[in-house]
Amino acid sequence: MNRLALTVVDVLGLLIPGIVLLFGFCLAPVPLEWLQPLNAALLERLPILSNEWVAGGCFLGSAYTLGFLLRVTSLGALNHLTWRRWSVVFVHQTKAFNGVFEVALANAQLTQALNEFSSHYEKHHPGKYAPYFPLAKRLIRRNSELWAEAERLEAEVRFTAGLFFPFIVLSLDGIARGLSTPGAWVLLALGASGAVIVLRTFPPRRSSEVLYVQLLALTLLLYPDSKEHRPA
Repeated sequence: MNRLALTVVDVLGLLIPGIVLLFGFCLAPVPLEWLQPLNAALLERLPILSNEWVAGGCFLGSAYTLGFLLRVTSLGALNHLTWRRWSVVFVHQTKAFNGVFEVALANAQLTQALNEFSSHYEKHHPGKYAPYFPLAKRLIRRNSELWAEAERLEAEVRFTAGLFFPFIVLSLDGIARGLSTPGAWVLLALGASGAVIVLRTFPPRRSSEVLYVQLLALTLLLYPDSKEHRPA
């Protein structure tokens, strides 16, 4: 994936969760008599918002900001919620990488320091179970081709995590509407099914990202001048 395509995916990974969250807020069953005075006061103070292009730009800007906040918070939250599933994979599969990393780095002090440092991570952090993962990310930054692959995987994981809270908001909208209309049931079904899908797909995506980043780093360490050995 080239840099332009990766940038587009990264921006959409911020915008789409933010837009879904904004729609969730807009669909909340708030009485209109509460909103009308607020809208009138807002337009009176900022008449430029009556322009649809300005209002649309503000909407996209708000969605982007919310998407950024979701990116900051949702990944850690899902790590906490699902760590028992992906940590099991890490414990079994990273052992094979650890020995190869020790040989490839050929630095006993460094490998010992990394293992000691990993013990200070919380149990919800991937570095707790994959001690060479932080170093692997920094190693592949030196190679633009490999770093683009790592960024693509990271963007997919963050995009998946960013949709969790917006789906929860949609399901709460359906419940708050009393489930008295078909629309309320649609919101509940859409939000609940989306949240469940995110919870089920996040652990394998998270473990695949961490393991593949380590594989890319080993490729760079073991075959620094050979492109034919790089993963496709």
